Amino acid sequence: AAYQAGDTTISIMARADDALYAAKNRGRNRVICAENADITPE
Repeated sequence: AAYQAGDTTISIMARADDALYAAKNRGRNRVICAENADITPE
């Protein structure tokens, strides 16, 4: 999970944790990227 404008430490850790468990549920040796929140081009 990467920082997005307005993120708190808690929200970053929550996205990373969600991605971790998504990877674990899909089996061994998996990598999952955390979903981006609303990203709009600047």
